[in-house]
Amino acid sequence: MEIQVKPVGMMQTNCYIVSSDNKNAFIIDPGGDAKQLLNNLKQHDLTLKMILLTHGHHDHIAAVWDILEECSVPVYVHPGDKEMLEDVQISLCSMAPVYFHYKTGMEYQTVKDGDKLEMDDLKIEVLHTPGHTKGSCCFVVNQQVMFTGDTLFQGDIGRCDLYGGDYTVMKQSLARLAELETDYRVYPGHGPATTLLNQKATNPYLGQVSYDDYF
Repeated sequence: MEIQVKPVGMMQTNCYIVSSDNKNAFIIDPGGDAKQLLNNLKQHDLTLKMILLTHGHHDHIAAVWDILEECSVPVYVHPGDKEMLEDVQISLCSMAPVYFHYKTGMEYQTVKDGDKLEMDDLKIEVLHTPGHTKGSCCFVVNQQVMFTGDTLFQGDIGRCDLYGGDYTVMKQSLARLAELETDYRVYPGHGPATTLLNQKATNPYLGQVSYDDYF
C-alpha cells in the first residue's frame, strides 16, 4: 500500500491517493485541483477504482465532478451526508464556486458503519463517526491506517457548528475512537499525520481528560 498526501483546494485539505501493488488506486476526499490529481494518477500509472468521501463539505468534495468526467468510478458516502452532495448551501459549495464545477445528478453509493470495501489486497472498513456532520466517517485500511476526515486532527477535532454538526454526538464518536486498541497511523483531513496512541495521550478531546475539564 502506498499513500500519497495531496493538499488541495483553497483550504489545502488533505486529499489522499491510496494505491495497491497492482497499480490500482482510490482517492479519499478530492477537495479541489482535479487536474493535478488526474495528472498524478497518469504519472504514476495508476488506475482509479473508486472515490471515498469522509463527509460532504465543499473542501472535501469539490473535485469529484471533474474527476468523474474523466473516470467512471463509484463514489461512496454515508447516507447522512448524501444531501450535501445535492445542495450547494449545506455543503458550503456556494461559498467557493470558482473552485469547483458543481453539477446535479451525481451518482453515488452509500456506505454505513461496519461496511467493508476491497481493492486488490486493500481492505477498507467504514466507521461512522458523526459530529462534524451527520454522515462523517473514518476509513480504516488493512487494520493499519485510519483516514479520519474532519473527525480527528493532531491535537484537535473538526468544528461542530456547521450544518449537521453536533458536539454531543462528536464526543460520542471520539469516545469510540478512544476505545480502539490498535495504534493506527492517523491521516486527518487537515494538518499532519499522527497516531491514535499519540492522540490518546495528548489530545484533550480524545484523552483521559475531556476538553471541557481540561481548560
